[in-house]
Amino acid sequence: MGKKTGEKKRGQAGLTAEESMELQMILDRLSVQVPNGESFQAYLASLRKILERRERLVTELLSHLSRKPSAVGFRTYQAIEGLVTDRTLRKALRQAAYRFSQKGFSTPTRGAPQERVVLVQKEQKRVVSHLILGSGTLWLLTALVPNEFAGGSATVLAFFDEGFHRLAVRVSETSNRNYRDLLAKMGEAAPKGSPCEIPIRHGARLFFEMLDFSQDPTPPPDVEEARRLLTPYHDPGTPPYVYEIMDPGGLQTRRLTEQETLALLAPMDLSWLLFPKEDLRPFHQRIQDVTHSVLVVSGEIKEERQRLIVREAADALCTGKRRLLFRRFFEEQALWLKTQGKEVPARDALLTATHLASSAPAGENPVVCRMVVESLRRHWPEDEGAREQEEVREAFYRTDSGLIVPR
Repeated sequence: MGKKTGEKKRGQAGLTAEESMELQMILDRLSVQVPNGESFQAYLASLRKILERRERLVTELLSHLSRKPSAVGFRTYQAIEGLVTDRTLRKALRQAAYRFSQKGFSTPTRGAPQERVVLVQKEQKRVVSHLILGSGTLWLLTALVPNEFAGGSATVLAFFDEGFHRLAVRVSETSNRNYRDLLAKMGEAAPKGSPCEIPIRHGARLFFEMLDFSQDPTPPPDVEEARRLLTPYHDPGTPPYVYEIMDPGGLQTRRLTEQETLALLAPMDLSWLLFPKEDLRPFHQRIQDVTHSVLVVSGEIKEERQRLIVREAADALCTGKRRLLFRRFFEEQALWLKTQGKEVPARDALLTATHLASSAPAGENPVVCRMVVESLRRHWPEDEGAREQEEVREAFYRTDSGLIVPR
């Protein structure tokens, strides 16, 4: 009895009752995971965010997993062991690494003291990137990378301000702890959720794409330093990260309904996708000609002609770099939604992106057409009042005696 009591105390050492319960829930969740499953990849990313700055819980979890080593347990170890920086707790992690190595879960030099030292050195030179989707900016990108010139680490921060006309880039010396504090503060300010961890290669890709999309005539002060730090990780030939955690197969044959389109776009900041007013002006004029035509035609015929003009505008305006922007916007939205556990909108966002990545006409994409309509509404808000009056005229008529009655 004494031995069992001692083991129980050691298993829950330093954890509260709530943390012990949470630990068991995580263990239960991991017990049903498949090592190479898509859902497991997403769960590890979510678990890493949950366990940030909770070093004791991380240590206890990995100690449990190492007592019954498995592929899932070892993948979990690799994903979260870097969250522990306390030297005392790192000793427990070295024991866990040794238990895994005894079952063959290790590099070719498994179990050797040199391997365990390398694990600690990797944590000291951590390379990571995060993406935040918040209101007021297209993408808010952060990265923590080694800075060989300074002998330490640097934070790269990049985001658009005032539309594409101003790209803000900041580079500063930092530490792992300061970087975590920065993420915590930005997560509190982000209205959509916590920062989404992404591979550094994808973070580098986003940074260089932001440079391409920028219309800022004056390069930001730190842009060259950021370029130097992120160039080693930049591989433009690698597909965006979303295609590693989501399978686009079968999406090309689907088409979003109007209801699905509205539901997808409702929570998004669409200001980044508005078409310029001057580009839309000729199409707006054609729509006005149809709306106020002197010819007596039914409302259904007018609406169909207006839809055709909207599709023509989508085909004519959603091309080149603007089409690429639309595609990348929805790829990143799909990634964000997927990591937040929102499977349905993530699928619809990826469907939109894969259509734009194909050679299909933009006018066949309901999201692009909806953005044409949204752009027309924002550039010519006075049309809304005229449209409502037109609907009233169509719904009622005036008798010879002056009485207004429904049609």
